[in-house]
Amino acid sequence: MRNGGIVELPDAASHLEQPNDLPQEEAEIHVCASCASEHYNHVEALCRELNIGWAFGRQGDFMEDTEGDKWFGKWQNRVLQAMQSLLQPFEVRDALVWVYILMITDGGSRNCEKERDRMPELMQSLREERRTSALKIKVDSKPLRIEDLTEKVRKMPAEESEVQRVYRKFLLSGKHDFAWSFHLKSIALQAESESAQFLIHRGELVGAALFGRRGEGLSGCDDKTFRERVDRLIACVAISERIKPIVSRWKIPIRFDPQSLIVQKAVEWRLDVESEEGFARCLREVAATNIGDIGVTAGNIKGQDRLQVFTKFHSAFGIDSPRQRWEELSWIAEEARKAELPADLLEELQTKLRREEENLKKDTCAKWFSEEALLLIPKGRPASSFSTQVSFRGRINPGAQTCWISYPGKYAAAWLSAASNEGAQDSIACVFLAETDDGYGKHDPDPDKDGLQCFCHKLYDGQTEMGCGWYTQWMENVKEARLEYGQRLKAAVFPGQGVGGLQKVELAAADSMGWQYDEIDVAEELEERFPKGCVVDAWCEERNCWRRGTVEAQKGSSSTTCEANTLVTWTVRCEGEGGEDDVFEASHICDTSVATSEMLHHLGRPKLRQLVLECLPDVVVLDVGTHRFPSGLSALKFRLEVRSIGALHRLRDQVLSDNLQRHISSSIRGPSSDSSWQVEVDKTRFFLWYEDAMLQLKELTPHQRKCLREIDHFDAVHLSAPAGAGKTFVAVQRVIDLLRGDASARVLYVSYTTELVYYFIQWLVVRLTSQLQSESWNEICNLLARLVVLKRPFRSFLSPRLENDRINLAPAEKVDKFELLVLDEAHNIFRADVERDALDRVTCTNQLLLSDDSQSSAVEVNIPPMESVVLTEVVRSTRQIVVGASSFQLESLAVAAGTDGPALKSFIFEDSGEQDLMSQYAKHVTDAIVHVTKEYPDLSLHKRIALLVPDDDFLRELKKALKPELERRLPHKHYRCYSFAESLLHLPERARRLRTQPSQQMEHLILDTIAVADGLEQLIVVCIGLDAPICGAARDLATRAGLYKGITRAQLKAIVVNAHVPNGWFEFLSSVRFSEQGLSEEEASKYKSHAAIKICQEAKDDIGRARPFQERPQPETRSASTADKKTDPGMSQPETESIAPEREKMPQHASSVWDTRNNTVPVHAQKPMFDPLAKDNRAAVSSEEFLFDPMPQMKYYYWLQYGFHVYRLFPCSKQEYDKNRSVFKVYPNPHDGRRTYPSYYFGDKLITRNATYPRLTYCSDTYFYGYFKSSKIDDDGNLQGDPCDVIDSDDRWPDPRT
Repeated sequence: MRNGGIVELPDAASHLEQPNDLPQEEAEIHVCASCASEHYNHVEALCRELNIGWAFGRQGDFMEDTEGDKWFGKWQNRVLQAMQSLLQPFEVRDALVWVYILMITDGGSRNCEKERDRMPELMQSLREERRTSALKIKVDSKPLRIEDLTEKVRKMPAEESEVQRVYRKFLLSGKHDFAWSFHLKSIALQAESESAQFLIHRGELVGAALFGRRGEGLSGCDDKTFRERVDRLIACVAISERIKPIVSRWKIPIRFDPQSLIVQKAVEWRLDVESEEGFARCLREVAATNIGDIGVTAGNIKGQDRLQVFTKFHSAFGIDSPRQRWEELSWIAEEARKAELPADLLEELQTKLRREEENLKKDTCAKWFSEEALLLIPKGRPASSFSTQVSFRGRINPGAQTCWISYPGKYAAAWLSAASNEGAQDSIACVFLAETDDGYGKHDPDPDKDGLQCFCHKLYDGQTEMGCGWYTQWMENVKEARLEYGQRLKAAVFPGQGVGGLQKVELAAADSMGWQYDEIDVAEELEERFPKGCVVDAWCEERNCWRRGTVEAQKGSSSTTCEANTLVTWTVRCEGEGGEDDVFEASHICDTSVATSEMLHHLGRPKLRQLVLECLPDVVVLDVGTHRFPSGLSALKFRLEVRSIGALHRLRDQVLSDNLQRHISSSIRGPSSDSSWQVEVDKTRFFLWYEDAMLQLKELTPHQRKCLREIDHFDAVHLSAPAGAGKTFVAVQRVIDLLRGDASARVLYVSYTTELVYYFIQWLVVRLTSQLQSESWNEICNLLARLVVLKRPFRSFLSPRLENDRINLAPAEKVDKFELLVLDEAHNIFRADVERDALDRVTCTNQLLLSDDSQSSAVEVNIPPMESVVLTEVVRSTRQIVVGASSFQLESLAVAAGTDGPALKSFIFEDSGEQDLMSQYAKHVTDAIVHVTKEYPDLSLHKRIALLVPDDDFLRELKKALKPELERRLPHKHYRCYSFAESLLHLPERARRLRTQPSQQMEHLILDTIAVADGLEQLIVVCIGLDAPICGAARDLATRAGLYKGITRAQLKAIVVNAHVPNGWFEFLSSVRFSEQGLSEEEASKYKSHAAIKICQEAKDDIGRARPFQERPQPETRSASTADKKTDPGMSQPETESIAPEREKMPQHASSVWDTRNNTVPVHAQKPMFDPLAKDNRAAVSSEEFLFDPMPQMKYYYWLQYGFHVYRLFPCSKQEYDKNRSVFKVYPNPHDGRRTYPSYYFGDKLITRNATYPRLTYCSDTYFYGYFKSSKIDDDGNLQGDPCDVIDSDDRWPDPRT
């Protein structure tokens, strides 16, 4: 029957016949186009058995996924494809084909109702599609019940052999497709034999399982495989039912039927989906590879947003950092609002957010970390045209006096970009919609036409492509500004030119509403928005691209004689490719915030956050936003939280090496395929933060925390540590804890130098500023009032005062007793030749002495006996600096907790005799500064480089010679030399109340003597003229201590500038050639030697014997003639011959620690008196000394998983790890792709413990594999937490296609 009622399908037997057997003039096909999601699997199976096409939800397109208007086109295409496939056999026939579009009426959903409402439109589109085809079709739609299809299946002839075949397939695979096929075929089977009855019974059990029921007789079934298969079907239905309310509550557009991927994997991996948290973990597991597999379509933006909100919400509470957790929940709450989640969910999110905010306040009082913004500046807009890519819906500022309601379209993007930036005061009602998702092309019904027509007919006399949705938003903006806030309306026009386009519509609407507005000359307004010197992005017609520059002048006016499209142009100055300025005319400019907004809009905050984390896996990205510089330049702002010194060093290295900006630039592309964004890090702002962060970090390495706990157990402690290990940090924290914990406590801080007193006070203020509220400046001053300092000559007590962000030391009142005495650099204070009159009279309850034997030049130091605690971990300097300085170190152990960093640099030169020696020093010091500016071209050296010299006389002469040399060699720079004391008198930028900006013209270089550098540090240090001949006297002790002290003052880079000193400490560098292979553990061990200890001991022995000072005889040498010279191409200096053959030959060393390529001295053939690299001088190295990692020790592993039941972990070497990971491709989302296993094998040892390991790329039907590294697995294979937290972001995983 083809008229009304339920469709009567043809007999199955006839339907199975070939189309050629049907009447020539007439045939029919069926396409099931609509089905409620809960019946999807059942109806799909019925359609497959009856040869009915289906076009519902195959990939989740219509499973709770009809947001917006895009769903209809997808549905229409799917139905058309199904129809075309069924029509193909009839294309060669001259026949009439009836096409029935079937609608399943069982169940029901909002989607099915929408599909039924659009059925007439669907059928008409199908007819139109086939209008030109020779094959004639008639299209009709009919409702249908599931039972009608089932009854047809029952009437189908069933062969027992076919049913048996499908049954075997089900047993082998357990797949739903075969389960449904077996069940449906079995219901048509006649029970004519015992075997047939067996199949019918099994089919009933399978059918019951497919509907979630456990059929009678299953428990007594002796076929274990069959029971497992059926139980799995039941489990799938049960999990689907558990998931359904969660999906419905959160409105997540995913497939959750029993046959769906998410349900299959949840059963297969035994994942917990009882709760929303468990289901969220399951989603992260499954969605790690391809979001489309779980049914989320690309066009459903809101659906994707809801899925992301759901998974992020339930993972947010696993974030350790309270600040990051609160930031994440804040973002989730905002995105949930945009995704239009139900009101009860939004309220729940807000409740949890408020609770986290309270927790954050409590946590802030007890614990804090370094936090600051990393600024990434887009270098310009990438678009290949000058149209904007960012929509703007207006901005109404309640406190504004003016609201702009219209602007000429030609300059709208330029003006809006400036007017809408942060800090702009005026309201803007103008609306610009760039993309369909933002409302471009949307049509809003006109209430005056009873909703039968949209506003287009009123505005344009007919519908337009851009739509009229913008008009509704514009009208709401104007009404809000005018009626609610009483703001004055303004419109920017070209006087006398008239208006057109949207301006005409906007002003006509304002006139019709009776609103008065002022007409403002657009040229004058543009000139005010873009004054001379303003940084802009300008469209260069010659190069057909956007270029960044500054406005030189604006040309054009409001003259009526000008062409409308040439009224205003700008002269823009840019930096050319050769460094010279390039000036051009531009008719289109925009504020730099447009590039930032487009990047943020195109990539999204999650993507940008992920890009940063790929380079900086051990920092916390709290938020991604925008920032505006006073110059008008706009930047992306990443708020970071750094929790350890290792993380801070890695962040510094990534910024200085440009790896971070290169990685982000290479990973992002612009809106068009032929364009890309380029970004650069604002290094000036970064290093202002970095220097403060070095003073603020609280959560350091586990080794330091252990030592701090030991100190708390004693009243008097001697803390000894190598340079840069954090001795002063311990003192600062102890002082802060005492002053804040005891309102009456007084502290005495004692230092050998004035400079270290200033530095200690700076450190105190910076840390207090971070821990206290910003308005607590008075509290900081009150705390400092209970601090007393004492410095050389240790005769009078002083009290620090903060006046106009400057540190002043005034005479202190008499204090009878101190609760804490801190003696910093105690190895200088307790020398035999130091008088301590005032210090010896001090009474105190607790004492903390800080010392480093290697920095002492004294023959004897008499530190009072007390409990001893030793710090060995250097947190200030790079590993290269620690290794290089170890050659001059005494017995103390130094373990580098930082990154490798750059090599130490040497400029060792021979006195030419053509100039005075100080002029030569000035030349080579300038060479060193030029080297730094080339290596770090964007880094300001303002207070970041220290030039350390041996004494005051040397300082005066060098300062006089250095000034003209710097002016000649670096004329574009403005350097001025300051002492440490002058620099440290003023508080750091972060701690200042006045917040004065440092001069951008003048850069202060620190120039001071090595004697005042105790306890201080700089980013870069140049040691100048510190070497001296080894002579077997007290001078040897002072020279060695000065060299060690000078090198270890550097955080990042240490440079040595010295004239060649025969028998000097640096003479061994003439035999060192630089190698770029990188620092290895084997090489690092070579620099730990007894050479310095031997020389110092000999000097002390000579002093003890009271031997008169004598210069050691200097070897007489001559340079070989040109003919006699032998050139080694691998060496950085030319070789020379010596005429002292009786001395041992000079050994040659390759080194990645010392870069000697700028040395100009010849290689000396005689062995130097100090040679730390000689084998006979090498000291025994502790296993932890040079193998220490800033994170816990990394180990390397190979992971193999067989099927889903056997998991093996094998240790491997770093060489094997490096070799294999280099050929693997990156696995997406490695930190989200993890699995928990009940047990695993470590080699051949079975470990029964829940373990979470990285989920590796699917490689075949049976196994996963890959290499990774971790610090959280002990030698027996036991996990110490979750190794995924420290998987290297550069690890490579197998590519399944290979």
